Amino acid sequence: MARKPHFLIFMITLAVTTCAWTQRGPGGRQAQPQQSSAQIPYKILPLIGQNPDTLDICLFIQIPNNLLQFISTGDGRFEAAYEVTILIRNTEDELLESRIRRGKTLADSFEKTKSTGHSRLERFLFRLPPGRYNLYNEVFDIETRRKYSGREEVSLPDLSRDTFSLSPLLFTRIEDQETTPLALSPLFEPDRFQDDTSLTALFYLISDGSHQQIHLTQTILDSKSDTILNHQTVIPIHGKIQPVRLHLKQYFPFGKYRIEVTVTDGQSKKRVYDAFFVRWGAHPAFMPELDLALRSLVYVADDSEINEVLTRTHEEQMEWLQTFWKERDPDPETDFNALEDEYYRRVAAANQRFSTRDGSRPGWETDRGRIYILHGPPSDVERPQMTFGETSRYEIWYYRNQQRRFVFLDRFGSGNYRLISQE
Repeated sequence: MARKPHFLIFMITLAVTTCAWTQRGPGGRQAQPQQSSAQIPYKILPLIGQNPDTLDICLFIQIPNNLLQFISTGDGRFEAAYEVTILIRNTEDELLESRIRRGKTLADSFEKTKSTGHSRLERFLFRLPPGRYNLYNEVFDIETRRKYSGREEVSLPDLSRDTFSLSPLLFTRIEDQETTPLALSPLFEPDRFQDDTSLTALFYLISDGSHQQIHLTQTILDSKSDTILNHQTVIPIHGKIQPVRLHLKQYFPFGKYRIEVTVTDGQSKKRVYDAFFVRWGAHPAFMPELDLALRSLVYVADDSEINEVLTRTHEEQMEWLQTFWKERDPDPETDFNALEDEYYRRVAAANQRFSTRDGSRPGWETDRGRIYILHGPPSDVERPQMTFGETSRYEIWYYRNQQRRFVFLDRFGSGNYRLISQE
């Protein structure tokens, strides 16, 4: 397979990005990066507390290793220090709760210091009445003084209003047998291999004591919303708050799935749902559906070859994709392919950030998505202020390490930015 020129651009920008974000190794000191802001992943688990007027809110914060600066400890390990700040305000912006916690995390290899797959989990417990709140979270890397922050509006339901309620679904590994809520280690990007049986879905059944049993239906749908599994069972009720664990041990082909759990007592019905991903071989957990995994290679592979591959059988497409990335693996001695991992990470990020508002174009097909996939996240983004009555919007992306600049124009304010200039 011939390499498209854009693939060389992607490889170069990946090397530049990796160099710019490399953690401090045993041989030298990395220059301090610029201040940055990014949302930290979190999950909320609301449960009935001892006080009937309040909820016990379990908050899980994930801190990926690649956001922190690690320093060699001299014994083959690396250490990073951080500070987490949590603020909870009501809709009038009055401060209700605040927590500040400092911590350290260790990595037993230099490779893990740069990994998004390795992270630190922090757990917090708050007690709040049902209602709407603004949640602010910030992670401060003590070594670089870089901050990552986010703000979200959260709604806490009244779990005591009905005779029974369900908590949100959380995914865990089967070896994690914890049922105490604040001791859980939820998965933020739930995935499993095709022949793996370690993934479980967990939720809490909250009852007022008037039921002896409930009926549960577990449904799993594929990316086309076709039902591939439907299982019904009866769950005896023991206590006010009862964990229910569903073991996802069935075989599923490669792709994205949705699990729906419906619980009924014969009179009322409750439902919770979430998504998980089944990986193929050593391919990235966030690798998209096979069709998109192939189509999104248009920036680094020959168009005619991609179109021809799309006419082949599913097995032939999988074989071609595996060969494509194997030939471009910078470290073929390991199962991990850094180029493939980063490419599909950027595709996923582009879809999340740059899809048009009307859904007509996925993010990876847009001009901003294309530049993001080939060059990575920009060093800075400038959004000039518009004059009164003007609908056009500009974005200027700067890549300091590459000495590049890209200008995008959203002419009608629809969210569809077009590349109009590059230097």
